Amino acid sequence: TSLELLPDPSTVTLPPGVDLLLDPNRHMTMTVRATSPDRVPLYCQWTATGGGLSSEESVRMTYLPVSGEWESVWEWRPPVGAPTGTQFTLTGKVEDGEGQEALVLSASTSASPIVQVGDTSARVVYRSTRDGSWDLYGTNVDGTGVSNLTRTTAAEFGQVWSPDGQRIAYTSTNGAYVMNADGTGKRMLPSSGDTFAWSPEGGRILFRSQRTGQYEIFVMNADGSNQVQLTSSVEYEYQPSWSPDGQKIVYSSAEAGYLQIYVMNSDGTNKTRYTINGASDSAPAWSPDGTQIAFRSDRSGEWEMYVMDASPGAPALKITTTTVGEMQPVWSPDSSRLTYTSEPDPYNPALSRQMYVVNRDGTNLIPFPSATPLYDAEVNPSWSPQGDRVAFAANNSGYDVYIIDALGANVFNLSQNAASDQDPQIR
Repeated sequence: TSLELLPDPSTVTLPPGVDLLLDPNRHMTMTVRATSPDRVPLYCQWTATGGGLSSEESVRMTYLPVSGEWESVWEWRPPVGAPTGTQFTLTGKVEDGEGQEALVLSASTSASPIVQVGDTSARVVYRSTRDGSWDLYGTNVDGTGVSNLTRTTAAEFGQVWSPDGQRIAYTSTNGAYVMNADGTGKRMLPSSGDTFAWSPEGGRILFRSQRTGQYEIFVMNADGSNQVQLTSSVEYEYQPSWSPDGQKIVYSSAEAGYLQIYVMNSDGTNKTRYTINGASDSAPAWSPDGTQIAFRSDRSGEWEMYVMDASPGAPALKITTTTVGEMQPVWSPDSSRLTYTSEPDPYNPALSRQMYVVNRDGTNLIPFPSATPLYDAEVNPSWSPQGDRVAFAANNSGYDVYIIDALGANVFNLSQNAASDQDPQIR
């Protein structure tokens, strides 16, 4: 009567003809239920083209009195070291005690379930021109399960994962939207904003809008309702983001005549200036542990990265010492490191748009990845939730999306096509 596969195949985008994607270090479970007249005992058996099953013999199923069904639960593991992309066919059958076959088990796309080894522990969404316009694409972190999530003639950009990884907010030339991670359930948001930032609990979204004549910061519920304007200064506001507890919002503003870092309560009250100097401070990012704020500043004469305690007027520590400008800092999930991209260096093209990683105290500043000579531009770094990988875009005879280990090894081209693939966000 039923065949249930776990992990749940519906949680990821499956390649054509594949019933389940399985991480190489995990097992899958097959739960079979069947009925028979007069409660005649039933037996279940599985075979596989490789890997290990929980039993090599036919097993008597367990009778479930409430539903009147017989049930059998099996496990299967792929072979040790099975390469990503390897496929295996599993065939199951149910028969009575005399060996009379009653049912050949099947899944949605094939007579017998086809399992592909692949890394489903993280998903990446990026924008690409491969179908003629800037659409958003989703893929597993190993490059399997690629799908066009938007499929419009408009241009999509600014995509941001919800904290639970179930939804994506993004901007389009046709408006602002929220959709499910698989591209279904698109809902247009009644806003003309950009720079989306989900609240930590996933119920609210920060955005910027020019509806008042200049860019101000607004907040709304995740369904687009209850939009509230939080700032109303005579200058533009930039790069709003949440504190980890969702109680405060950090942003930059030129309200003082030059860009400085400000913090306000999540309802827009108690706006407080956190940096006080005559330079420009921008791109603030709250550390995941809530203790510090990273930002970029030109107070040394160059755009460099700084870290300060999350309190007004706290001293700022310069954590980079380069002669090129630094762009948006991005914290690792454990708050121990930051990654960022340098601005183009007019005197050394080989270092243009290079990615770096540095400890929060400024130690161990290294180029990231180590294969930098292959690329002439590295942008938009994004940490995986586990902190073990970084996604980024790189221009190597055209922009592609890459994945690299957190230690700077094993660079992998995730998108691998002639189109332009940019702005990856991993979760």
